[in-house]
Amino acid sequence: MPDLETTVQAMSDNKFRRGYDQGFAHGKEDGIAIGDAQGYARAKREALAQVTAWIKGLSATGIVDPTNFLNYSIEDLDLSERPRDCLRRAQVKTVGHLVKWEPRGLLCLTNFNDECLDEVVAKLSEHGLSLKE
Repeated sequence: MPDLETTVQAMSDNKFRRGYDQGFAHGKEDGIAIGDAQGYARAKREALAQVTAWIKGLSATGIVDPTNFLNYSIEDLDLSERPRDCLRRAQVKTVGHLVKWEPRGLLCLTNFNDECLDEVVAKLSEHGLSLKE
């Protein structure tokens, strides 16, 4: 699963590449379609920062729904080897399945320790999710 920064980067690449090419086709220099590489890079960085802030703002207001992340694979959490293998052995395949587990249930899994639990909780909290209480 691509992270927010990667997605926004791809969006801005396409948007600015089109604007940059169109600007040269029309002979414009309007801030987006400027003639030098440094200006192009600066405009792209500024747009990336604006779009990232906008998407984070939508997420904070609840307009962007984090529940679609529940269908993602456990692999998308980028867990280290031990917690990932423990969850795989327990047949936990999606983030949605993982959030239904209680911490004490995870600690009952073979080789799943407090450090693994802390890592899982931290990764879930990055996405605004938590384990079942």
